[in-house]
Amino acid sequence: MMNNIVDISPLQCDKLMMNNTKVVHEMVMIPSVIGSGEYGIRCLKNKSILTTINLHDEKNIEFSGEITSKDIDVMDSIYTIFATGEKCFTLDQVVQVYTGDMNVKVTPKMRREVKKSIDKLMTTIVRIDCTEEFQNRKLISKDDKMIFNSNIVHLQYLEGKKAHFTANGRVSNSKVIYKFLGEEAPVLFQYAKAIGQIITVPMNLLTLDANTELSTEICRYVYRQIHYMKYAKGHKDTGRSNKIALYRYDIESKEYVGLMAYIGIKREDYVTVHPNGKEDTHAWRKKKQRVCKIIKNYLDMLINEKEIHGYKTYFERNKAGNTKEMSGYEIQIY
Repeated sequence: MMNNIVDISPLQCDKLMMNNTKVVHEMVMIPSVIGSGEYGIRCLKNKSILTTINLHDEKNIEFSGEITSKDIDVMDSIYTIFATGEKCFTLDQVVQVYTGDMNVKVTPKMRREVKKSIDKLMTTIVRIDCTEEFQNRKLISKDDKMIFNSNIVHLQYLEGKKAHFTANGRVSNSKVIYKFLGEEAPVLFQYAKAIGQIITVPMNLLTLDANTELSTEICRYVYRQIHYMKYAKGHKDTGRSNKIALYRYDIESKEYVGLMAYIGIKREDYVTVHPNGKEDTHAWRKKKQRVCKIIKNYLDMLINEKEIHGYKTYFERNKAGNTKEMSGYEIQIY
């Protein structure tokens, strides 16, 4: 019986590692394009230089699913565990890092949702051809190539094993255990590390309500956007906006963008069109109000933590152009 026990240490995590690359952002924002084959991303100011990505499953067929913002946040959590040096970890530990609260009470629903993301990340292969980008960044010579090609996370599920340890005063008897395969970091983090786009965030800055998935997703998105703003200010990049959009139509990509689009909240899922053509937007407005309440609470917390100086709402004309509506938040950076 003792052979079934895996020696796992309680995690000591107070900081989260986040992949802050444009490649990861585009994987979430334009899933329909990525799922149809190779897709080019402009990762540098020179718009003629493209980094191309392609997704497929382990059987080498076209990827037909979606990589969601939650999948990316779970990937960040797995890399955070990797960075501690641990070789094996439990599903509950991933949930704890994902929520940003190492003391959170893990529920069966949390386990199911996070395991769903892990299963997807384990069986999806990403190929990144960043040769032009790396040549332009002078990371490789003009004659060299740089291609990353691997499962998004390279893990083994230890079937029939269980872990037994005491953490935070509670006994853990987890039967869902994973093991890192090899010594290399997850492929998207190999790419991010090479271009210096991994950010380290104190977990207390990402936790507003660890028991609410919506809150977790919103806080991470907002923090990423604020990091972009700080970086742009430090590098005197005047082309970077200090606005966090909620939901708007982007003419260039012909897609809806902004916080709500990124975390998978779509207007059509909340709007009912009556036979006379009139729209009932009550559910959409309620959802938007809930999202705004979380954003404001989080921004207030960041002000108290001296991460930002302040913020204000801004208004833009809607798609029809006939009325102005609250469109997002403009952040005041120190």
